[in-house]
Amino acid sequence: MEKVRNEYYNWLQHCIDPELVLELNTIKYDQQKVFEQFSEELKFGTGGMRGILGVGPNRMNIYTIRRITKAFALFLKKKNESKKIVIGFDSRKNSKRFAYEAADVLLACGFEPFIFSEIIPTPIVSFVVREFCCAGGIMVTASHNAAFYNGFKVFGPFGTQLKDADTNTISKIAQTVPFFFGIDLAGRTIKTVPSFLIDDYFKVVRSFLSLTPLDFRLVYTPLNGVGNKPVKNVLSFVNDLLIVPEQEAPDSEFKTCKLPNPEDLSAWKLALKLAQQKHAQLVLATDPDCDRIGVAERNGNNYHLFSGNDIGVLLLDYLCKKKKIHTHAAPFVIKSIVTTNMVEAIAKKYGLTVYSTLTGFKNICGKMDELAAANMLDGFVLAFEESFGYLCGTHARDKDGVLAAALVCEMAGVYYKNKETLLKRLERLYEELGFYLSFAESFVFEGAGAMEQISKIMQRLRAGAMQNLAGLKVIRILDYKLSKEIFPAKAEKPIDVPYSDVLIFYLEEQTQVIVRPSGTEPKLKLYYLVVAKDVVAATAKSNCLKRQMKEIIGICEKGIVKRGL
Repeated sequence: MEKVRNEYYNWLQHCIDPELVLELNTIKYDQQKVFEQFSEELKFGTGGMRGILGVGPNRMNIYTIRRITKAFALFLKKKNESKKIVIGFDSRKNSKRFAYEAADVLLACGFEPFIFSEIIPTPIVSFVVREFCCAGGIMVTASHNAAFYNGFKVFGPFGTQLKDADTNTISKIAQTVPFFFGIDLAGRTIKTVPSFLIDDYFKVVRSFLSLTPLDFRLVYTPLNGVGNKPVKNVLSFVNDLLIVPEQEAPDSEFKTCKLPNPEDLSAWKLALKLAQQKHAQLVLATDPDCDRIGVAERNGNNYHLFSGNDIGVLLLDYLCKKKKIHTHAAPFVIKSIVTTNMVEAIAKKYGLTVYSTLTGFKNICGKMDELAAANMLDGFVLAFEESFGYLCGTHARDKDGVLAAALVCEMAGVYYKNKETLLKRLERLYEELGFYLSFAESFVFEGAGAMEQISKIMQRLRAGAMQNLAGLKVIRILDYKLSKEIFPAKAEKPIDVPYSDVLIFYLEEQTQVIVRPSGTEPKLKLYYLVVAKDVVAATAKSNCLKRQMKEIIGICEKGIVKRGL
């Protein structure tokens, strides 16, 4: 605790930001808060570095931003001759301020930062990094997290988020950088990203679309994020477009929904209300930085909310038909290991290769970069993961909610013209290929010892040597952390897989259970991938697996709070 106190007093002595100074004085005698905010430092996870806004090394503030930016700059100096770095920001509290703080640090380090003139979607940042031949890029966003979070994503010269090896290096460099240091700009100024690059993005996106006018009624909500202008731009071919008025303008507090995440049912309340009132056929929602998209469709008097896997499967099937895959050389799709195995069934139908990666688009797009280096990118069809992230082109190296929104509308228009809905098309695929149910649940841990609790659960699972789950035999277990494959008879062999704290249990009947800690939050994630003849059988099997896994991990342990993803 003495080390923590020393760090606290270091901040009290050097911090001059009025809001942070006030917080420092407010928590001075609150040992728990001081410990939470000063005992650890923010770390990079699956989607960049994210944290709660506030004072201390374990919070997002101008000093943690300056420090990690300087570490990023020192990292890039060893990697790339280009001095240009693109910086984007979303509509969150302090996003713009953090972006300019980062730009000042980069200027002082000898780089040439270009900042967007207004809030911008994450995929456009990735696109501009590539098109502008930059050394790297930064996006200030916490994606779909609650309003009290913010975050910091870093991109390499290909527009791909940096993978673990590189972010680990940046974190190590950061250990040599103090939180408080002077910034000498020496008369240099920050430049604005040229507008033609943003125009080029929209030209490229439109090149993927048929742009056939659509007459069905569509409701769209940007959830008070950055999506309103860019999504409306690409949906110009939709003749009857309604925007949810309460969620149209950017709002850093996200007052209309506590969790601005299309995966969360509560985020849909206003959009579905408007859709009911106006009898809309289709409803779309993008998250605050517009890299994810959710879809709902009228089904009788109600609306059916599709899962991320559902839309990914529908897009894959549609793009395979649209692109006439049989004419492509070596067509392929990329997905994460926790994404539905129905991808393999569709790939077999159309003759695609499937590449599976660890979760996170930094890994998915890292695979794209590998294939590009081997001159194999011409066969790219789609990349997606179950958490509502889709990339339908090679123009960027991150999930793109802008293009995905337009392609979903185009796809819907084709099916509606043929008197078929998206849901009916999905049901036809189930009839043809089998019912694939993929379900995920999360358990959030709170307090300073949250990460340690999750680590102990993962240790227990590794030590448990499970023979069966819900009456199904465990055929094998893949341990990405220990790089080994384990069999029920205690046999095991080393495997070459990327290092990550992930366990995959392969069961009978094409069933999988995947367990991993979140890369950005104190959260344990469980995924259930089930195949059955119909939804009733698949749901029953999934429920049995969920009940047993909760017992095994001790879900009633103190400190665990169940929440939706």
